Amino acid sequence: MNERVGGNSRYLLGLGLLIAVVGGLALAAGSASAKTTTNATAHWEITLPDSWIETKSDNGSTFSENSNGQPPIISVASQANASAKDTDAYILSGATEVCNEVKTQTSGTYATAPHTLTGLARKAAECVIDVDYTILTFSVHLRSRYVFFASDGLDRVYMLSLSDDKDHFATSEPTFNTALSSFKVTGEPALASYDSGMMLYVVVAVVVVVVVLGVVMMKRKKKGGAPPQQPPAPPA
Repeated sequence: MNERVGGNSRYLLGLGLLIAVVGGLALAAGSASAKTTTNATAHWEITLPDSWIETKSDNGSTFSENSNGQPPIISVASQANASAKDTDAYILSGATEVCNEVKTQTSGTYATAPHTLTGLARKAAECVIDVDYTILTFSVHLRSRYVFFASDGLDRVYMLSLSDDKDHFATSEPTFNTALSSFKVTGEPALASYDSGMMLYVVVAVVVVVVVLGVVMMKRKKKGGAPPQQPPAPPA
């Protein structure tokens, strides 16, 4: 991992690989009610059907519809990163780097290459990777969608993902899209922002004041000549 993104992959890639090798095909019916899960340490929250079961790890959480951890699986991963920037360029670069490594390590193929994702409350980028593998006599065709975020206010990067059997992916994706729309980075400090028009007004006003003062001082100097000298102090 290069310094631009700065080490996202050690944990994000590990989580991606963990999801990519999980077997299973069944898709259970979703619950009508929802539950919001928060992680105060990593500063995120997400809302999922309350029937989904959370499994926590040091760096994030995975959510599954069944207790045996079979797909569909939605995961939230986060890592501290001092170089994180909430810009389209940085986020697309980070997503491309992580997705390329996942694809390489799993011998997967892109169903959708990394690209900027629009329509969410914050900047994001995503990719979709297909992985085909065989466990004993079972052939599994897994599809995983990875969505990458960054917070320069918190110096953190985030990755949300959905993994499911390719034949069932379209059925589970609406649940992921709803969860994705609910995802929030919490405790994010407000970054200083300035209205460019107001800043221009302030700068112009300051310049005008300086110029006016300069003209006044020059006129006084020309009119009165050199300023009078103070008489020397009497000897002690």
